[in-house]
Amino acid sequence: MAPTTQNTPITAVPQVREDHAEAILHLLGAAEGPNWPEIAAHVIRDPALMHAALPCLTDVPDDSAFTMLRTGLATRVEALLRSAGAELLRIWLLLGMWPHTQGTAVTTARAATDALIFAECARHLAIETRYPHPDEAYLAGLFHACAHEKAQRAALTATRPAGADAVTDIIPGVGVTAHPATPQLRLLSPALVDALSIGTLTDEQCLTAHPLLRIVHCTRLLVRHDWGDAASRIVNLTGLRVDALASLRADTHYLAGAPLDASPPTGPDHEAREPESSPRGSAVFRDAALSGLLKLVFDSQPEETIATRYRLACHLLGGVTPPLLLAVESNERLQALPLGIDPAAEAFFDELGLRLEDEASVIALTARSARASSWVFDSHAVSRSVIDMQMGRRFGPAGFDCIPLDSDAVRGVAMRRRGAAQPACGETLMASLCRAALNAWSGERARRAAREELADSVAQRFREQARKLAHEANNPLTIIRSHLEVMSQQHRDTAGLGSEVAIINTEIDRLTSLVRELGNPPAPQHEPAHCALASLLDQLRTVYAPTLFDQRGIQFELRVAHGLPDAAMPASKLKQVIINLFRNASEALQPGCRFSVVVPGQLISNGVPCIEIRIIDNGPGLPRERLVNLFAPHSTTKGGDHQGLGLSLVGEILAEFGAYILCRSQPGAGTSFQILVPTLESS
Repeated sequence: MAPTTQNTPITAVPQVREDHAEAILHLLGAAEGPNWPEIAAHVIRDPALMHAALPCLTDVPDDSAFTMLRTGLATRVEALLRSAGAELLRIWLLLGMWPHTQGTAVTTARAATDALIFAECARHLAIETRYPHPDEAYLAGLFHACAHEKAQRAALTATRPAGADAVTDIIPGVGVTAHPATPQLRLLSPALVDALSIGTLTDEQCLTAHPLLRIVHCTRLLVRHDWGDAASRIVNLTGLRVDALASLRADTHYLAGAPLDASPPTGPDHEAREPESSPRGSAVFRDAALSGLLKLVFDSQPEETIATRYRLACHLLGGVTPPLLLAVESNERLQALPLGIDPAAEAFFDELGLRLEDEASVIALTARSARASSWVFDSHAVSRSVIDMQMGRRFGPAGFDCIPLDSDAVRGVAMRRRGAAQPACGETLMASLCRAALNAWSGERARRAAREELADSVAQRFREQARKLAHEANNPLTIIRSHLEVMSQQHRDTAGLGSEVAIINTEIDRLTSLVRELGNPPAPQHEPAHCALASLLDQLRTVYAPTLFDQRGIQFELRVAHGLPDAAMPASKLKQVIINLFRNASEALQPGCRFSVVVPGQLISNGVPCIEIRIIDNGPGLPRERLVNLFAPHSTTKGGDHQGLGLSLVGEILAEFGAYILCRSQPGAGTSFQILVPTLESS
């Protein structure tokens, strides 16, 4: 038996099912926010929505879509919907519910049910026959049922090879770019491309074909009214029993919301059916309503989101490759919006430096006159504009069309390949989409420039104020230093006074440096990235223990093991950590309490050699509510100059250098901090 020359035709393009649209709109408007997984499940089960979404599902920079379409369809669809946003999805649904025609095929709600029956049957056959990619089988069934008879016939003719071109006819939006190597098709599995383009095979051919082709072939037989006549053939191809096939058939009809007698009609004489119901009104009212909603898609969004939603909207609403958008700058130069449509072309256009007054360019003419124009390649004449010629080379031999996008906010131009497919949503709505994206992008860029200008102004005022404060603070610090030098000269015979004054002077120098840095932009630090912990703690005890602890009747104790390696932290940073802990403890402890700093040695933390520092007191302990997010900024009840930032700074500094801090505290029993600082040997 020779193979037939046609597949079972379903000549109607499915319309969005009303029950699916209502369910999705309800989920989008939920008070707690959109339920994206549930919305994705409804979209997957609607043939019309999946028909429009496939180019977006495969519009990724790597091959991850290949795997996700085979094994994680729900995850991929959910990510797409989240990127599109609720506003764009509402427009997509409303547009999908509006009746329209494509050639002689009329969109019908019944066609959606027919396609869903086919898809569910293919998925369940894949599961029952242990095909490892049931999602892929679902897509094969879904788009096979949506295929036009013309595309199915063309896939088998000698004048047109099966593959990319045939799939392009079946799935609008896939393969519409000027380049023959279409990324979307590259990310579809070869088995799926073959299932959509090879056509009907004989049973003998299916036995040796890829399992996906066999599943589609058996599905075509199983969804027929007279499937019982082919039951033995299906059993032979799948290995399933007749009663299992009957149960599977009943289940798929139930899942599609159709009775068993609702199987799709078959045969070349099947005619397109008229819509059972259609919304009232004309496309003029539709476009007016949806154009207003389009503004909400991009409203107050960052530039990256605007770019993503623009690309998705062009695919979902128009089924076309997004046009290149150009904006007229304040200096009357045209700039390509960096929307990621074709980054190379966008960058190339900006390098051309096209200006509004260029009288030779049709691009500039469109921007000046607000009238559409076109550029067509003529091999017998030299183009008046080299810029147009160079851009034309990137749009293909047919040339390009320019559509004006004037608005109150900005003037612009949309460029698209001449002769490209007309947008499914219509030219008027497509122009509104481009205009909304252009206005939103220009508005967000203006707001960003204003924010940056404000931030620079505030930073400049802060630096000026900080310089004044630094200047004023240097005066008392200089006096303190001078007074200490006089004291040191007057009491030369006092043992140890000279060394203590030297340590205090070192701290004054550190304070002077910190104050000076307030008025200067961050500069590279030249301080050594390590320090000797024993000598650092000894200095801090000399300077801070008498004032913070001894004078308040608090016993201070320091014990440090010998032979410690250097800590992998700058001395100033580690000092800042320990001084904050010293100060907190001195303010919390009562006279008679004990405060201890103990460095027992090294330990290994997560495979990293560290120095352990224990800071322990027997004070009142920390309040229970304070232990929650202990190292986050908190309001303080201490009053005075306290800001509640000490422990948050400790946590930030330690994290910067890969160190850790742990806290244990019991009411009435005291508090202990354990600090683990990586050693220089581990860095």
